[in-house]
Parts: sequence; C-alpha cells; structure tokens
Amino acid sequence: MTSQVPEPAARRAHIRRDLEGGLVHHVRKGLIGGINRERQGHVRFLQIGGNDGVLADPLFGWHKEHPWTGAIVEPVPNYFAKLKSLHADRSGIQLFQCAVSDTPGELTLWFVGSRAASRYPDWTQGLASSSREHLLRHGVAHEDCEQIVVPTKTPEQICAEASFERIDLMCIDVEGHELPILRAFPFERVRPAITIFEAWHMDDATRATLRDVLDPKGLQLFFLGEDGYAVDRDDFVRTGLLRELEEYPPVISRILASP
Repeated sequence: MTSQVPEPAARRAHIRRDLEGGLVHHVRKGLIGGINRERQGHVRFLQIGGNDGVLADPLFGWHKEHPWTGAIVEPVPNYFAKLKSLHADRSGIQLFQCAVSDTPGELTLWFVGSRAASRYPDWTQGLASSSREHLLRHGVAHEDCEQIVVPTKTPEQICAEASFERIDLMCIDVEGHELPILRAFPFERVRPAITIFEAWHMDDATRATLRDVLDPKGLQLFFLGEDGYAVDRDDFVRTGLLRELEEYPPVISRILASP
C-alpha cells in the first residue's frame, strides 16, 4: 500500500509550520542560554505558570544543571505538588501556590479534571485557564472541565515576598492572562533583562494594547511565532537580534507561497 503524498499547498503549510516552530524553539533557547552565560550560570528568574516543572517547560534543565535561584508560581494543586517534589532539594527556588493577576483576591481556574486526564494528550495539562471556553476550544469535553477557586497575588506582591531586587529572566505562560500580569508588573523597580511570554492567542488589538503599556516603561516588544518578548529598549544587542528574527517567518511564508 503506497502512502498518500500531500497536496503541494498542504505540504508547504506543514513545512512552514515546522520551520517556524524550529526557529522559535532555537531563538528561545538561544536567549535563555545567553542570559545563562552572561550571569555565569547564576541566573535569577521568575516563572509564572510553572505547571509540573517538566511538561513543555522552557526552563527545565537550566535550573537543574545550573545554580539558578528564583521563584515559580503555579496555582493548580496537583501540578504544584509535583513542582514541590521536583524542587525539594533546591533551597534557592521559592514556590508560590497561587495565581497572579493585576489585583489580589481570588480567581476561578478551569482545567482538565484528574479523572479525565488519561483520555487526553499530555499537552492538555497545560491548558489551565480562567476561561472554560479556552479548554473547549482545544477539544476538552464540557463534562471533563474541572474548576477550582485559587488565591491571586499581584506581581508586586510576588516580587516583594521573593525579595527580588533583580530578575534576569521572566517567563509567563498563563493561557490568556498575560496582559493583566504584564500591565501590573513593577518594571520600574524590578526589570528583567528579558521577558518571554506565550502570545499565540493574542489578537492584534491585544498586542497593540500591550505595546502601549510597555512602551512608556522603556520596553520594546517583539513577536515571533507563539512567543512574545519584552526587552529593554537600550539593550541594543537583543533588540537588534529580535528585530531581524521577526522578519524570518514572513520571509519563510513568502518563499513557500511562491509557485
């Protein structure tokens, strides 16, 4: 039996997705590696949305192999328990079991229920969101969505409780709640060298709003694939690199769109 050869348009779409995905992965890894080299392995980090510390975690391995210090925030109890076990012997990594938002209080989170989790791919573990529709859009059945009310802290509170005077790297992956966190983050006092956040779900209006929020703080915003990056405008090396890399996906698309 012969395998079916994809139509040219579909084949080009697959190639484009693979190329862009590979580019994003290597850019993210390169930027994190650059920070690690600059700090000689002593990176101070903040991760908001840590999940279990392993699944699709861009920082997994870095703080395991190097003496990184910092804080990880994760609100879902069973994910937090795994984080706690993973970092049990790391006194330099603080763990916060809460959500982060622009106001303190409480937040309702939706996630794939533990009894239904085995029926779904592993990546659905990373879908915990304040919106049940977010899970439904990813194919989770209505009856498999479980909710929990979790406490929230502001970025200012997290930085104060973690005694942050400096952050080299901040990673945010909160399934659509990135804007309130970035809007409330005290960049004037604690300024990460680079902030990496999930951005694939941001529409043009949200991206424009985020630019308006970060520009007065002296931060330049870049989008590459599913990631967003916020970098100090005066960091000419990183801003120059990211400005060039932003052009690559459109170039790839134009090439693959040609006959």
